[in-house]
Amino acid sequence: MPTKDEMAKFAKEIHDLVSRTDYNYIEAITAYCKETGLEIEVAATLCNANLKARLESDAMDNNMLKDKGNRLPIWVLLLSHKNNNPTYNKENYYGWFTFRP
Repeated sequence: MPTKDEMAKFAKEIHDLVSRTDYNYIEAITAYCKETGLEIEVAATLCNANLKARLESDAMDNNMLKDKGNRLPIWVLLLSHKNNNPTYNKENYYGWFTFRP
């Protein structure tokens, strides 16, 4: 389990990447993972509440979530974006990490 300091550092790096580029938060996390070799599943555990809220907002803006009632794991959103497939594949859903607004 990551510490609060690790989560804060990760969130700051993602916020900095978003401010330097035209990426949204989903794109920034996938780009960060590609650059650093960090696994998407590990990145999902590093997301703090603020970053989760921004990810949820991006997902809703990109029609990946219909409304606040739907819950998708962050790693599904990140993997679907990484693979240029912004759809939810039920076969890949393990349910271990979901949005909790």
